[in-house]
Amino acid sequence: MKKYFLSSIVLVSLVFFINSAIASGSVTLTSQVLDSTVRPGGETTVFLTLANPSTTASVSSVKLSISPGPYITPSTNYIEIGGLDVSSSQQTSLTVKVSTNAISTISYIKVKVSYYVGTSQYESTVNVPITIKRIPILQVTEVQYMPNLIEPGNKVTLYFNLKNEGDGPAKDVRVILNQTTEKFIVELSPETFVDSVGPKESMSVSFDIVADPSIDIGTHTIPITLIYLDETRNTNYTATKYIGLTISGKYNFIITPSQAVLAPGKKGNADIQISNAGTQEALYLNLKILPSEPITEVTPSAVYIGNLKSDDYDTQKFSLKIDDDAAPGVYPLNIQLNYRDPYGKTYTQDFEADITVSSLKEFNSSNGSKLSPFTIIIILLIIAAIGYFVYKKIKKRKK
Repeated sequence: MKKYFLSSIVLVSLVFFINSAIASGSVTLTSQVLDSTVRPGGETTVFLTLANPSTTASVSSVKLSISPGPYITPSTNYIEIGGLDVSSSQQTSLTVKVSTNAISTISYIKVKVSYYVGTSQYESTVNVPITIKRIPILQVTEVQYMPNLIEPGNKVTLYFNLKNEGDGPAKDVRVILNQTTEKFIVELSPETFVDSVGPKESMSVSFDIVADPSIDIGTHTIPITLIYLDETRNTNYTATKYIGLTISGKYNFIITPSQAVLAPGKKGNADIQISNAGTQEALYLNLKILPSEPITEVTPSAVYIGNLKSDDYDTQKFSLKIDDDAAPGVYPLNIQLNYRDPYGKTYTQDFEADITVSSLKEFNSSNGSKLSPFTIIIILLIIAAIGYFVYKKIKKRKK
């Protein structure tokens, strides 16, 4: 019974106190921060709402004194509201800027409210929390392969940098090469670990990889997954980056010459066959015959072939003039090929093909044993005329 009586007294007293406060007038302060987090060097807006819950008494001379916490600079340190009528409210705002060297933390602004109810002065203090967050942003930069020419089945070392372009350190960084594409195999482990990458800092990472022997010639992509924490180790980040993997083929050109009989002081034809026995197409292929003894004249001196695919060939015809003083024998014919690969890299390769210079006697004998087209036509016409004459004569005798 005593307990019940005491509880009743406390409850009545509390109700009386609340009613007295509402009746006598007071100021309540609520706050709202525009951004849930603010980056170092950034700013946000704080909205402050002041209310007078009293139904009978107004308040006057409402003033706000603002004190900043660590890394915070408010746009003002003092705001004067004036008065608040019964059951009324008023909102004001200020901006707060975060220092560029701030760390991830929860800072604040301290707002002290002073006001009068009648002639009595009252004060209250509210802390408005401001969450500062530094964010790490990892990027993959400066990608290179050693050696830089990668062919199917080759083992190469992949190098790249992890660069933190954010304003907070990246902690417990996992770097994972995704092998689900089955275009390459990572030797040892496809995952490596970096303890920390600070803001604006770069860390070098490398993997030994083997290109699949059946991989197609061309450009492929390697997915790289980055998993890391911020400096508080409370926020986890995951990002996937893609880097290029260029697979090149081999070039293996085979030069096959065939020629007519060539002799000192004479012209003759030579056919040059170029076969691409490599694994990659040659683009914008040009063929040149370079000056060499005893050839004094080449027509044409250069030809444009165009694109020559793997396992394909092209044949070009040239006219060669041999020096008058050349001795019979075998001489090198200097040939130059200029071309590009599918990635724009240019190549120049020099080759030698053997040509044979015969004696004038062999040249004349060779040409003498052959009838020219004109001579063949004359002979055919003569044979036809003789045949016609014989036919007419036989027909006349029968009559």
